[in-house]
Amino acid sequence: MLISEKTKISTLIKANPAAIDAIASINPHFDKLRNPVLRKILASRVTIADAARIGKTSVDVFFDKLSEIGFETEQQTTPAMNSTATLEVTTPDFLQNMAPDKLIELDVREDILSGND
Repeated sequence: MLISEKTKISTLIKANPAAIDAIASINPHFDKLRNPVLRKILASRVTIADAARIGKTSVDVFFDKLSEIGFETEQQTTPAMNSTATLEVTTPDFLQNMAPDKLIELDVREDILSGND
């Protein structure tokens, strides 16, 4: 199967269930894929590029691991997708004039990971 950084993790697992172990070996964070409930929730929403960013690794690491189990890769990664750097966050114009004490930052990543979205 030909894959790219836009390929969903669920597509990889459907094509080859061994992808679970291959991806889990990249980062302990991905051990959650071994849980069928979390796998169903997370894998259908996350691409290889998203997973690389979450795991603080490059898309090429995913490609290397997945090629070991028979996937063919489309080596057209964009620099932004291949970077482990964090994205720059810009504040929208309508929020720039608001008092800082009126702004609340809400990080929902843990809720999503636990399936509480």
